[in-house]
Amino acid sequence: ARLGSVGDAPMTMYHQIPTPCTPKRPMDDQLIFRFHKRLRLEEPNPDEAPVPPLSPYGGMNGMLSLLHAERAHRRRFEEAQVSQHQMAASMVASASSSSVPMDPGTTSFSLADVVQCGHGIGGRCLQCSGRLVQDVPLHLYIAFCAVFAPRPHGADRGFQPHPPQPLPLTAAAGRAAAAELSLPAFASLMACLAPVSGERLLHLGSGTGRAVLAWALFLPQSAACGVEGSPELHQAGCRAAGCAAEEVRSRVFLHCGDIFNSQEEWHHGGVVMISSGSLADAELERVADGLQRVEPGTRIVSISRPLCANPDRAPPGFSLERRSLYRTVGGCNTTVFFYRKPTPE
Repeated sequence: ARLGSVGDAPMTMYHQIPTPCTPKRPMDDQLIFRFHKRLRLEEPNPDEAPVPPLSPYGGMNGMLSLLHAERAHRRRFEEAQVSQHQMAASMVASASSSSVPMDPGTTSFSLADVVQCGHGIGGRCLQCSGRLVQDVPLHLYIAFCAVFAPRPHGADRGFQPHPPQPLPLTAAAGRAAAAELSLPAFASLMACLAPVSGERLLHLGSGTGRAVLAWALFLPQSAACGVEGSPELHQAGCRAAGCAAEEVRSRVFLHCGDIFNSQEEWHHGGVVMISSGSLADAELERVADGLQRVEPGTRIVSISRPLCANPDRAPPGFSLERRSLYRTVGGCNTTVFFYRKPTPE
């Protein structure tokens, strides 16, 4: 008779019932001890020095913890940036309605405000290593935000000064405005230029006038002039300048027109800044030719593009001092080229 058929006597042999899973591999006591030791959560002893993880599991857990902490820090930083503008506008409203002097504090800019890098917190790379972070007086930062930051909803309209509601910009004008340097980046750029009292700024392609107004705010004895070819951006800059203090407005000059129409006046600027992102190659050559008339010692700052086809060289009669990345209003980086016309010995 065939074993296992119906009606047969009970089978005396043990047959393994097939299952969809394979048998588990047994673990010896040592492996079980190491596994539980890795999963055990114990309170750290402050008297003992922390032991760095030696296994790849411990290294992976440490990396995940760092990524989580970095994400939490970035989220808190973004929330603080949003609330900072609202707090600055409210402080201006409170200060304008009260005769109590403001506390002469300073800002606390970080390296992430000056240049945008992809690495984590505390990391360094070639584009951010050795960069200068320049803080500014708090009342100047508040005055700048009062001009360019939007007013919080529901603010009392009786207080002055109040920033105007921003004009709707076209797509091209919006991209040009987003390419302007942020305030922390421009403060760092000014610290690298080290301007003296009374030194004038000429900005060719001034956009909405952020750099021009910041220069006049940070240097009380200096004037700043901006030339912008776009009537839309020029109008936005004039509206912003109209909200600044009268003493600042008296040292700000904004003009609308072709930048080459004022070529005979370029030598009046101790620092000439050029927004070269929207200029063609032929226009850059004309700019380099027109800069031959500037005085010795004049510093030239070209934003976004170099003045030569070879970025490692300078136009004739100038020297390339440095080039660095700076953060823009839109949150991206742009390359800034620093040139200088040597002083004859």
